[in-house]
Amino acid sequence: MTKAFIRLVSSVVQVANATPPSKHLRHLQVALTPSFSHSDKKSVVSMRLIEKPHDLVRHLDSLVAIADNYKTEIGFWPPSSLEDAIWRGRLIGAIASKDGSETMVGFVVFGGVFPNGRIQAVAVSPAFLRQGVAQFLIDHVIAKLESEGYLAVLAKPALDLHVAQKFYEKNCFLKVRTQSGGTARKREIVVRERTLKGPNLLTAMSPKQSVLLLPRTDAHSNLWVIDINVLFDLLKQRRSHYEIASGVFTAALDGRVRIAVTSEFSNELSRSSTDVREDPLLKLANALPRLRVVADAKHKELATSIHTSVFETKKPSQAGSPQALSDCQHLAECIAGNAAAFVSSDGVLLRNRRMIRETWGLEVVALDDFHDAIAATELMDDFKPTRGEGFHVCAVSAEVAYDIAKKLLPKGLEQSYFDPHATRASGHFLATYDDRQNAIGLLASRTPTTLGDAHRVLLLVDQERVNADLIADMLLGHKVDAIGRAGLNLINLDDVPGQIAVRKIALQSGFLPGDSEQVLGKAALGAPITPTSFSALADRTRLAYG
Repeated sequence: MTKAFIRLVSSVVQVANATPPSKHLRHLQVALTPSFSHSDKKSVVSMRLIEKPHDLVRHLDSLVAIADNYKTEIGFWPPSSLEDAIWRGRLIGAIASKDGSETMVGFVVFGGVFPNGRIQAVAVSPAFLRQGVAQFLIDHVIAKLESEGYLAVLAKPALDLHVAQKFYEKNCFLKVRTQSGGTARKREIVVRERTLKGPNLLTAMSPKQSVLLLPRTDAHSNLWVIDINVLFDLLKQRRSHYEIASGVFTAALDGRVRIAVTSEFSNELSRSSTDVREDPLLKLANALPRLRVVADAKHKELATSIHTSVFETKKPSQAGSPQALSDCQHLAECIAGNAAAFVSSDGVLLRNRRMIRETWGLEVVALDDFHDAIAATELMDDFKPTRGEGFHVCAVSAEVAYDIAKKLLPKGLEQSYFDPHATRASGHFLATYDDRQNAIGLLASRTPTTLGDAHRVLLLVDQERVNADLIADMLLGHKVDAIGRAGLNLINLDDVPGQIAVRKIALQSGFLPGDSEQVLGKAALGAPITPTSFSALADRTRLAYG
């Protein structure tokens, strides 16, 4: 599926599952001190919002009068412009009621192109300033945009409007850049943006459940226990799985995965050995990391239960055989030792892995599936230098990337991305330069060090650039595509404060906020989800991430 199609589906789900703004935003009781009263006591005035065009048009004169008080701040808003905003559903008014009379006390005009909203004007009657009217209006607009699936909202107050600057800053509109205003007033405009928390495709489908496809959080030991055939595959080059077994052991020696064997592993070899003391294969097996489990009555009972459920019920022809009893001992030790999975080529165990997983919580995986999961973390980044209008992108070294990162993010830089002493080449760096060779963007990434970890990505762009969104989209899009082509993977993107363009593009690309406020997460499946592929993708997900 194309990115545009995914965004379209997401927007449809967002709108279909949109939750209307909460009732407390519809009606608000505010304690106001009317300017016409000489009493020291505060009067309780009811304030409500009106959005329907037919109701708003009746107050057009009042809206014009309020707008005329702020020509310097919001520009000239003639009746025709306000009426046009009303009929387009882009103006919301606030009405204050007291003693049966109603007064228009303020309005907000908003717009934008989905999924990016914009606040065009906020104005409050001078008699009702500092009474929470502007906050009442802006809260409702934010809730409305979030319910409709908007990802961000923009405001452009002039630099010299100090009250407006403080108001937007208080409401989490972060400064993105400054730009020149109109030629008449020659004012400097501050572009401010706030990211929104609207529903998305996954949360809309399952709002009360934790997000799927996140890294393993259970108490598994992260030990992958292998059976005897995996060792045979490694030692005998003529076996069909030699290359796969070699890759698994290479990953283990590199520290990317921890493998171990059970005591039954050595027992099984001993039963077929002619010289237990001098058998080199047995010596090698005894040197492998061992899953430490105390053999007791519960362990024996567990092995018997497995034999009954797997062999006596599912494969009675093999029930009671030495191989079946040995397999049950392997599984019992893995379960008792809290292993992550048992890697086997046994057909009976693999055919019944779902039942084993659901009954005892242990994964049984084939050697080639295990190898594919490890290989998916080996990212081959084949980026070719790319040029756009006014900028170009190329790969750079860790040293150059670090210098760029310090310029784009002077404080709080995560230096682990640029570690020159990494045990293997796991870092990838892309830099964006303008036509004057000024660095305006950087993407740094780290491949997982162990199976079950996520790819880590740091993306920084110069927020002052008008094409910041484009640069962020191109860099992040390339990285997600490269990781996805490698297979099923998780991606954790650093949510850097102030990087508004990066966060907005990430949300548009399907990233979700994680348990930590500093990280946005995404699952790159590496294949489309279809009725025929779902089971295989689900198995791969459980294998790597629990």
